[in-house]
Amino acid sequence: MNRVIRNSLFGFLQFSQLLYQGQGQAGHDVAPPPPAGLRTESCKGRPVPQLEDIAEKAGIHFRHVYSPEKKYIPESMSGGVLLIDYDRDGSPDIYFTNAPTIEMAMKHQSARGALYHNNHDGTFSDVTDKAGIATPCFANGGAVGDYNNDGWPDLYITCLGANVLYRNNGNGTFTDVTAKAGVGDARNSTGAAFGDYDNDGFVDLMVTNYVDFRFDNLPAFGKLPTCTFRGLDVQCGPRGLKGAADTLYHNNADGTFSDVSKSAGVDDPNGYFGLGVTWVDFNNTGRSDIFIANDATPNYLYKNEGNGKFTEIGLESGTAVSQDGTEQASMGVAIGD
Repeated sequence: MNRVIRNSLFGFLQFSQLLYQGQGQAGHDVAPPPPAGLRTESCKGRPVPQLEDIAEKAGIHFRHVYSPEKKYIPESMSGGVLLIDYDRDGSPDIYFTNAPTIEMAMKHQSARGALYHNNHDGTFSDVTDKAGIATPCFANGGAVGDYNNDGWPDLYITCLGANVLYRNNGNGTFTDVTAKAGVGDARNSTGAAFGDYDNDGFVDLMVTNYVDFRFDNLPAFGKLPTCTFRGLDVQCGPRGLKGAADTLYHNNADGTFSDVSKSAGVDDPNGYFGLGVTWVDFNNTGRSDIFIANDATPNYLYKNEGNGKFTEIGLESGTAVSQDGTEQASMGVAIGD
C-alpha cells in the first residue's frame, strides 16, 4: 500500500514538473526574444568597474539625523538628494535634505540640510549658509525646476508640514517665496516633480503626499490594532493610517501657482500613500503624463488628455499593481527606454 502511494506521488510530481515546464515555455515566465536588428554590445578582456565611496575624500561630510528606534513612520523615511547646477557653471551641485526626529520636532528643534558646490576637481565645498537654505522644514525630498523662466534653477522642498519653494537669486543665494507662489502644501509631502503639462512654456508642479501624520495625535507603537505584529507592538503605518491626497499646482506665469488638483482629476480621492512621482510622455502624444508610485496601494498613471484634465489608467495599463494583482510597496521611480 505504501509503495503504491509512493509511486503515485512520484508520478504526480513528474507530471507537475512537466506541466510547469510547459507553462514556462508557453506562458509569460520566459522572456520573449529581443527585437530583430537590435544592436548588442559585449565587454570582453576588461575588468568589471568597481565602485568606491569617495564622499569624505570629496569633502562631503553630510550626515542625516535619524532615530534608531524609528517609533514613527516619518523617522523611517530617508532623506532626499537633489542635483542642481545652481550657479550655472556647467557642473552639478548637490543638496541634501534633512529632518529632525519626532522628539526633536516636538521641541521645535530643526535639522540642517546641506548644499555642496562642485569645485570641478572632484571635490565639493559646503555653501549652505551663504545660500540660506539650511533649515527649510522637516524635509523629505524635493524637485528642481526653473519655475519663473529666469534661467536659474529653483528648489522645491517637500516636508512634513508646509513645503518650501526657494527662488534662485542668481548670486549663490535663494529666497523663500512659498507664500507668494502659493505652493506651501502643509501635509506630509514626499515626492515632487516639475513638468509643463499644458505646454504653455512654464513648468507646473505635482506633489505627492504620504500619510496624515499629526503631531497632536502621534500614532505610537501598539496604539492601534494595525500597530502590532504577532503580539508585538510595532510602528504604525502606512496601512492603518489615513492617507494624504496629492496636489497639482498650475503655473500662472506670474510667479504664482493655482491648485488645480480636483479639476484636473489628479487629487487622489482614495488617499493612497504617495511617494515617488515623475512626468513623462508615455504614449508619444506630445503631452506629459504623470506616474505616481504609491506605497502599499495601487500606483497611479494619469494620461494627459490635452484639455487640462487627466484620466487615471493605472489598472488597464498594467502599472497599478503587480502581475499577481496585488499592491506593491512602490517608493521611487525611474524612467528609461
